[in-house]
Amino acid sequence: MNTGNNSVTRQSGSTPTGTTGPTGDHTSGSGSYVYIETSGNYFQNFQIEAPLLTGAGTVTFWYHMFGPGCGDLSVLVNFDNNWNEIWSISHDQGDKWLMAEVDVGERGATAIRFSFTSGGDSYGDIAIDDVTVTAFEELNPTTSPSPTLSMKPSLSPSLSSSPVPTSAALTTAAQLKAALTSSSSSYQLEIHLGSDIFLSETLHIYGGLYSIDGNGHTINGQAQVRCLNVSNGAQVDLNNVTFTRCLGFEVGGAILMSSDAAMTITDSVFKDNNVSGYRGGNSSQAGGGGICCWACKFLHVSRCSFVDNSCDGGTHLQHTGGAITAAHMESFKAVNCTFSNNRARYGGAIRLYAGGAAAIARTAFVNNSCDGFGGAISAVYMESFDAVNCTFSNNRAHYGGAFDLYAGGAAAITRTAFVNNSADASGGAINAIIMESFDADSCTFSNNRAYYGGAFDLYGGAAAITRTTFVKNSADQSGGAIYVSDMESFDANSCTFSHNRAAYAGAIYQSRMVSIILNSTFLSNSARFQGGAIGLSTSIVDINNSRFISNLASGGGGGAIHAANSVEISMSFCTVSFNLATASSGGGLYVSDSNLNVKDLSSVITRRSATLSSRLSRETAPWLETASTVQITRQTTAKRIVSSWPWLLPNWTWWNL
Repeated sequence: MNTGNNSVTRQSGSTPTGTTGPTGDHTSGSGSYVYIETSGNYFQNFQIEAPLLTGAGTVTFWYHMFGPGCGDLSVLVNFDNNWNEIWSISHDQGDKWLMAEVDVGERGATAIRFSFTSGGDSYGDIAIDDVTVTAFEELNPTTSPSPTLSMKPSLSPSLSSSPVPTSAALTTAAQLKAALTSSSSSYQLEIHLGSDIFLSETLHIYGGLYSIDGNGHTINGQAQVRCLNVSNGAQVDLNNVTFTRCLGFEVGGAILMSSDAAMTITDSVFKDNNVSGYRGGNSSQAGGGGICCWACKFLHVSRCSFVDNSCDGGTHLQHTGGAITAAHMESFKAVNCTFSNNRARYGGAIRLYAGGAAAIARTAFVNNSCDGFGGAISAVYMESFDAVNCTFSNNRAHYGGAFDLYAGGAAAITRTAFVNNSADASGGAINAIIMESFDADSCTFSNNRAYYGGAFDLYGGAAAITRTTFVKNSADQSGGAIYVSDMESFDANSCTFSHNRAAYAGAIYQSRMVSIILNSTFLSNSARFQGGAIGLSTSIVDINNSRFISNLASGGGGGAIHAANSVEISMSFCTVSFNLATASSGGGLYVSDSNLNVKDLSSVITRRSATLSSRLSRETAPWLETASTVQITRQTTAKRIVSSWPWLLPNWTWWNL
């Protein structure tokens, strides 16, 4: 066996990139397979070859193509030194191993080649496993049984490698009910729907392996029953079916999964499903207007739509996850999906509780709502939470308009947009409490609103915000973009804060913590009272190589920064220009009962020079109001510039010597 210019990789377990590739090999789940790693290898060709035995007739193998960036997989054979393509498939085929059986076409082929072509992003890993080649079948065979060629050591076969019985297209509820009792743990049963199905009782899957293809048809609960119960370790692949008007009592409007069940759902729709009623019990279990997954192995959904699903449980906290509730499960994935107009008490669209890894990619959340935590998503006690290339718009909650994260492990938000989300209390887009770590990279927050923290509210744990833009977010009270308090650490690097507003601290309000602000820009943020860009209380902050331009404090001090109550603030290589405090002092900075260390302040200009304290004279620092210790570590002089424009007050410029 040899490979082409780009190498394929032998792998056990999951591939390194989340939300793409298999989680284990096909044979046993703990063996090995080969795959291409597409991260950083976009639109590249990978090849793997092996010689063929004389008389080879059929190639059988298993392949896995999961992720929006999947390209092409082809099989070629060599005849007389010419490569001929005999099979190919393209793009995302779902998070599952699929079998292909390909005829070589004629005798005389001397080699086989698998050709992998990557797509345009990192979420396109393609894998193959269990490759065998068998000889032509003779009408009157005179030779010994067909030899086989395997590309890896033989392992015990998996359950799904056994024969796969296929049912005829089903057209009635009775036929579907009968089919769902026909599988066993030794083979996978394929079920195809031939028409829409109307249910008057809930259907059950107790164990076994199923592949259900709806062929675009609908399963309708007629607003009377839940459609499907899946339990006892059943594994179900569900494709191209619509669930509508299903009704579950307390849990699972359309589908209830439990007892180690596992489901992969693709190209399907969940619409107008509902959970109602409450009889008491465990609050983490109840809910899931579309799907409730309780103590399951995994739930993976791809290219699905969840629309107008709900949990109408009144004020009970137990009714969570308007579209999906997933509790005590190993893995949850949603890729290329849409969640719109779903509603619940907690988690308007999705509620995740006490589980393993949750990954959401290329998914849109629009107009979802709840009365409690997480207008789109509520995630509590999760080991990890990742959102990549998603959109959250017009979602609403009391806490966390887009989503709420509580007491979990690592949360990472990447290349995701948050637009017009709102919260009555805190975190217009995100409310994150006591997370082990919270990272946001290359995101956009615009026009989000809350009482505290227009874009997000962070409390406890550690957070890092990188290459992220905050525009026109607002808070009725503090932190027009960000409200952050009692954190172990908070870093903002290469971020832009523009036109955010609040009563206090137009862009960032920080209290009782340590932070670093690096390479960031604060432009035209405003506060009705104090701290046009930043408000600080009982904190330590290091601001380096950042710019504060045209920020406004209308009713208090600190057009750019207001620091009070035991703040240690250091500024290095910063620019503070054209900031304004209209009703008080400190057009640039207002520092009270705190310590300020200024190093190499390259250019400081203020459009208003207010009354200063006796500690510093107007000629020494016209841009600063302070009643605190000030240290300027590089000698500077001040030069007064009188503007020729009648509407512009005299300016002061600091020049480094």
